[in-house]
Amino acid sequence: MDTHSKPRKLMDRVKATLRVKRYSLRTEKIYCYWIRFLTHFSHIK
Repeated sequence: MDTHSKPRKLMDRVKATLRVKRYSLRTEKIYCYWIRFLTHFSHIK
C-alpha cells in the first residue's frame, strides 16, 4: 500500500469485502442502504 494514498472509505471497504465473500449485488445494495441509514440515524439522535 502506498503511504501517500488516502484511507479507503467505509462503504468502499464494505463493498470490497462483500465482493470477496461473493455476496449477491442485491445483498450488497441492501447492506449499504442499512449502513447509510444507521450512520445517518446515529448522527441525528
